[in-house]
Amino acid sequence: MRGDRIEATGILRFERYDYILDLGKGAFWTLDISGRAQKHLGCRLHVKGIRTGFNRIDVSAFEPRLAHNL
Repeated sequence: MRGDRIEATGILRFERYDYILDLGKGAFWTLDISGRAQKHLGCRLHVKGIRTGFNRIDVSAFEPRLAHNL
């Protein structure tokens, strides 16, 4: 729950005022992530961070993932 370490992989999107990690089938995480992520919009990312809310991750690290590197 809150304060847990989280790792997740999905497609990075920007909706309204938030970065979203789209996991597919309606599942997603809202991300607290720096602006450096902007160049990865639409790309598959693996994120690591701390859960700070129901569906929010405070991202400490991220890396792009290729389709075969899931």
